Amino acid sequence: MNTRTAAPTSRTDVASKTARRVADAAVSVVAREGFDLLSVRSVAREAGVSGGAVQHHFATRADLLLAAFAQTVESISARLAATELDGKVHEVLHRLCEQALPLDEERRREAIVWVTLSAAAASHPDLAAAHRRGLVAFTDLVADIIDSSHRGGEVPESVDPRAAAAVLVAVVDGLTLQGIVEESTDLDAVLRAALTAVLR
Repeated sequence: MNTRTAAPTSRTDVASKTARRVADAAVSVVAREGFDLLSVRSVAREAGVSGGAVQHHFATRADLLLAAFAQTVESISARLAATELDGKVHEVLHRLCEQALPLDEERRREAIVWVTLSAAAASHPDLAAAHRRGLVAFTDLVADIIDSSHRGGEVPESVDPRAAAAVLVAVVDGLTLQGIVEESTDLDAVLRAALTAVLR
């Protein structure tokens, strides 16, 4: 007879799971209803927890905004980290950039949160700082790939990695918004054209 029992769940584990559940709910509320309707009450209802449980982890509405944004950035970053980086630089950058574009339901949900909360960052300094960190991390990654491609001769030495990366990130940011509001746009075709223009 097996007398072993599962290890008890720690308070920290429970707290962490609840915090993530609340953050996921904040993402859902923003994606579906916009950040104007984000509140302790709407997030509690979405998460299926009490208002007190929400406030235990995120005391203010500003904290909820940051949690929704951080959860979105974390999800996008995880996809970027899992992206295959072997191959021709154009294809590698294409694979990376499309991770942030609204090309399926999950990415569309994240794109709505990114765009919505990017706009809100104008009046929320902490949100603006988080937004800036996300863009800088993505720009650094793209710049490093372009810099590495110089050694292989795929990209001319005249292409400045930082400048090219900044342009590509701006293109992705613009296409993200365009893909949300104008679903007929061929995001893939525009992205490929931008890559060709920037890397030649």
